[in-house]
Amino acid sequence: MPKIQVTRVFTELQKAVADGFTVISEQGGTRSSKTYNTIIFLVMYLVSRAGLLCSIVRKTRPSIKASCLRDFREIMQRLELWND
Repeated sequence: MPKIQVTRVFTELQKAVADGFTVISEQGGTRSSKTYNTIIFLVMYLVSRAGLLCSIVRKTRPSIKASCLRDFREIMQRLELWND
């Protein structure tokens, strides 16, 4: 699988899950890589655990298309997992 650059957000998510946290709240300014690294973490987590389902939601469709969906597609393409 191709490599993808992650930030401290990814590392902290890994640690929180490993420590048994079931609810994780992320805080930080815009452009702090929260959404991008959270999606990377979720993709890697779900790929390694068959049968799990994950939903990412936002208040409005335009807001999810402008952020989460765009980032998800880019990450999946970079990891060579995207299939139209």
